[in-house]
Amino acid sequence: MSLPIEEFKPHFPPRITPQEIYSEILSNNNNNNYSRRTTKLPTAFDAYKLCFRREFALQSYNALEEMITPLAINSWGREPADVKEEYKRLLNEAKDLQQ
Repeated sequence: MSLPIEEFKPHFPPRITPQEIYSEILSNNNNNNYSRRTTKLPTAFDAYKLCFRREFALQSYNALEEMITPLAINSWGREPADVKEEYKRLLNEAKDLQQ
């Protein structure tokens, strides 16, 4: 049975690689939802939201795209420091791939 939509959070440890973060968030050569539209540097939350969106879809939750970010923000706020640190580590590894 699925959790209520408001309680959903991605699996930990994250099921994402630095290479996936690089190609989805950091690469300038894609046209998906994570394409860089601003000069804002990506954060650990951006990597978390990528995982959130992927696993949310895999669990067959039905929500409009506009709902994903607020749900991910709420979920991120409930995560302990060790989870946030892991996403920060993955993002830093992805950034190293740019060089």
